[in-house]
Amino acid sequence: MVHLRALVATLNNLGRLHDKENRLPAALAAYEEALKINRDLTLLNRAEYLPDGAAMLNNIGLLHDKENRLSDA
Repeated sequence: MVHLRALVATLNNLGRLHDKENRLPAALAAYEEALKINRDLTLLNRAEYLPDGAAMLNNIGLLHDKENRLSDA
């Protein structure tokens, strides 16, 4: 499970990098993959993984805002 948490963090960081480089579709894909894995982890330990999922959802919302997709944000 530790390696999955590291994978989630890596994908989230990759999303942030893509976002900063204005590669928004790639950023969204990385964030969504990280969120998917994190949701599975949250089923195993809600208290430990739920805050990470909230941060990823925030990143996705900020990305949608940047793309002026406010209804998705």
